[in-house]
Amino acid sequence: MGLSGLLADHWGWNSAFWTGAVIGLVGLIVTFAIKEPEEGVSRIPIEVKDLVKVMRMPTLLKVSTLSILAHCILFITMFGFTPSLAVSLGASKTELSLLVFAFMIPHAAAAFVTSRWIVPKIGAWNSVLIGFAVSSICTVALALAPSFGWLAFSQIFNGFAQGMHLPLLLGLSIQSIEISKRATAMGFYQSVYSIGMFAGPFLAGWLNESFGLVSGFYLGGVFGLIAIVLTRIWTYLPRKNSSTTSKKPSTP
Repeated sequence: MGLSGLLADHWGWNSAFWTGAVIGLVGLIVTFAIKEPEEGVSRIPIEVKDLVKVMRMPTLLKVSTLSILAHCILFITMFGFTPSLAVSLGASKTELSLLVFAFMIPHAAAAFVTSRWIVPKIGAWNSVLIGFAVSSICTVALALAPSFGWLAFSQIFNGFAQGMHLPLLLGLSIQSIEISKRATAMGFYQSVYSIGMFAGPFLAGWLNESFGLVSGFYLGGVFGLIAIVLTRIWTYLPRKNSSTTSKKPSTP
């Protein structure tokens, strides 16, 4: 993604796609070096009742719902309309690469920083909450950016914030599930969050067509606000119920 802007700036837009095709061809060739074990992999097939049981697990459903909203925001912003907004603000092809770097480098670093320092101090769910809060604010800030410089600067924080909650949601999706069923839970989780990949840019595109390019970013902010409310409810109620139970006098 970062090199594509530089390539397009020097050799035209099509050079980025030709480069991607060559990289894909190299990947195809490398796959022929992968060898499956001849004896196969012994695995007990999961039954339908177990599949339904996994899909009904409350934590998996909650995390999957939040992941839909997270991917709505991600595919509205960097993987959606942020580059278009940058071009409308006068960004060159090379500056589009800088925009990608501004988002993706903090995005990649966030997973390491969050797991090592932030989660041990405030917990996973609070980290998810903060990630959604910052990404929501930064997504709305995109609509208000007066220049490319401000837009790129906001994406440093947006990239970090989205890098906080996305990996955490992935881990939380299988945290309370027994090992033999984690592959099933992960498959369900990934199939569900793909809804956000489609719904986010689809709805934002419809709004942009009707009300202008920045309207989609306001929608992304709304998705972030919904995620904040849901995260707060789902973390507050269990604590409240636990506190109420602990204070209830025992019967003789």
